[in-house]
Amino acid sequence: MDDVSRQYIGNLGAFNNGIVSVNTYGILGNITFPLIFKIFKPRKKLKETEESKTKS
Repeated sequence: MDDVSRQYIGNLGAFNNGIVSVNTYGILGNITFPLIFKIFKPRKKLKETEESKTKS
């Protein structure tokens, strides 16, 4: 899979294969539902036509 790379996973306290994503959820009464998500590819897995984005 293109989006998986070996990285430090804090809640496991170890390096392992993982996916970086940002998720947004909505709450209506007692129901929680996903609104949107974005998956970020590791820089070394990007194709030549894709550009790298940083947090800044």
